[in-house]
Amino acid sequence: NAGLLFGGYTPSAAANTEEYDGSTYTNGGALISGRYALGGGGTQNAAIAFNGFLAPAARNVTEEYNGSSWATGGSTINSKYAAASGDMGTQNSILQVAGLASPGNFVTTTEEYDGTSWSTGTNTVNVQWHRAASGTADAAILSGGNYPGENFVNFTTQIIILALIVSVTSITLWTFMGKFIRKFATNQKYINYFNYVMSLLLLISI
Repeated sequence: NAGLLFGGYTPSAAANTEEYDGSTYTNGGALISGRYALGGGGTQNAAIAFNGFLAPAARNVTEEYNGSSWATGGSTINSKYAAASGDMGTQNSILQVAGLASPGNFVTTTEEYDGTSWSTGTNTVNVQWHRAASGTADAAILSGGNYPGENFVNFTTQIIILALIVSVTSITLWTFMGKFIRKFATNQKYINYFNYVMSLLLLISI
């Protein structure tokens, strides 16, 4: 019953903050630096927002929220955005994991915040971005995410092309096979059965 939203894209980088009381959202103090694809955590009255993208580049900004307004915190070591999303700690102890340094430039860096400054942590094993995360600064878990080069449109196009190739090949083979077999069919009853079977197989192959 005490949530917090901040930043985003509407359709430009936003500085809005909204507080949730379990039933409605109300406006809170605006971010000092509007941006999107930023990381964050903490509670409604002690939140932290870090990194993010504000054209033309990723940012290393950190801001701390006290329930009414944002104040500048220690800058991150690396400028990045789309880091692992989820609450991995508190305002005074949180992780910043992986993400993008720039479009197409994936990073595996991890940083740890102590309430004042960021320090270098252990790099992630896999190069991914937009990962889900939860836990604490000392016991966090990452899951999912996108791999470099992963593109939904390209992947879908490849599947459609493959399906067309398989379908056309199957239909062509069944057509020639049907013509060949019909040369030896003389009974109309069996010809009708054959046609029914061929039609069913064509539908299945499609």
